[in-house]
Amino acid sequence: MSETTLLKTFKGTEIYQTLGEPSGIIFLAGMAIDADGAPNAYGPEGTDALDYLANAGSPGDWWGIACDSSGEPYVQKVYHPYPGYYVSTTSLQNSQFPPENPDSNLNSVEIPFIVLPTTDSFGCEIGDLGLVYNLETGDNMYVIVGDLGPMWVKRPFVQRSAPGSRTAIRRKAARTRALFTWCGRKVAKAGSRWISGLRKPTRS
Repeated sequence: MSETTLLKTFKGTEIYQTLGEPSGIIFLAGMAIDADGAPNAYGPEGTDALDYLANAGSPGDWWGIACDSSGEPYVQKVYHPYPGYYVSTTSLQNSQFPPENPDSNLNSVEIPFIVLPTTDSFGCEIGDLGLVYNLETGDNMYVIVGDLGPMWVKRPFVQRSAPGSRTAIRRKAARTRALFTWCGRKVAKAGSRWISGLRKPTRS
């Protein structure tokens, strides 16, 4: 492994930088279940959405779903994956699709990604490639830097058919610690298609 030096401490989390080229960062953080970007992440009352609508904001202050110029949420049409549901957003966008199309965002059910702080991404950029190592299970997976917000390693969302409530699943995930390394190679950017190979985890 490359030599490292402490880059900074961000809200109690030590961020290390690898020396030499290419440069990258390493940090240890909690894992979280996340539905953002999934076409069935959020929906109006009465829909069987993956997540609580309150996690996407409220009327007049939506931050987790795409809205039109008047601030009204886009509702998926009959030709979209989940007609009647809202369009959940991620910071990484695919400009090949209009904002009212859920394919313009990372689908968290299919593509693993991490979230870096809005205020400081430690030199990383949206679309960069990284590797996550689960300290509990030894699993590892390539990920995309796909969103900005609270710093978490985002697991692909567990469908609600899984044992336990959404709250219980999130609490278990939050107790899991994962090591994230960033190799600084951009694999996704606006206008490109997502890398399908990122969907398959590997075991050590």
